[in-house]
Amino acid sequence: MAYSSRAQKSIDGVIALKDFLNDVSANPGIYSDNKELMSDLKDQRRTASLDIEFFVDNKSRRTSPMSINTLKKYANEIFDSGFELINKLRINALDAINHYLEKEKAPNKRIKAGLQKKVSELEQLLEEHRKVNLILLQSVASALQSFKNIMSTKKIEAKDKLCSDSAERLRAIISINPAPYNYVYDNVVNISPFRDHLR
Repeated sequence: MAYSSRAQKSIDGVIALKDFLNDVSANPGIYSDNKELMSDLKDQRRTASLDIEFFVDNKSRRTSPMSINTLKKYANEIFDSGFELINKLRINALDAINHYLEKEKAPNKRIKAGLQKKVSELEQLLEEHRKVNLILLQSVASALQSFKNIMSTKKIEAKDKLCSDSAERLRAIISINPAPYNYVYDNVVNISPFRDHLR
């Protein structure tokens, strides 16, 4: 069947649109940032009026904007399933882009959730260390006061009593810390070498 040049141009445009929609379905990542295209693909009339360059086998192609009636007329003439083929390809193209975007979002959500969890854990750990440091400062202050009391005491028995009481007080303070910072091993500090000096 012979077509006029105008009709042939419309037919070429319908074929180009079919090839473009197939390309979108095959390569949705290329078009995923084109918000205007996604909006156009939601509507039959706006899909028919698409004027967009695309590449097939590294060759430049371009769709030809036309009315929805022209698209339906020639699609029904050249395709076995008629305009229904174009409409199905339109829906498939839009679905392909949406599916691609959802797949892209999923890892980002997991990464974001993982980072938020890590930040929360680090903040909790930092708060625990702050509490530990505060308790250790209290222990140091208590120890310094105990040293002053021991140094000012003349009687050996009293010094021994002060040393014992001070050690117990320090253990009690440190026991407030969360594990493993809540225990002082007996072999950490041995005050015996200092007793002669204190006497």
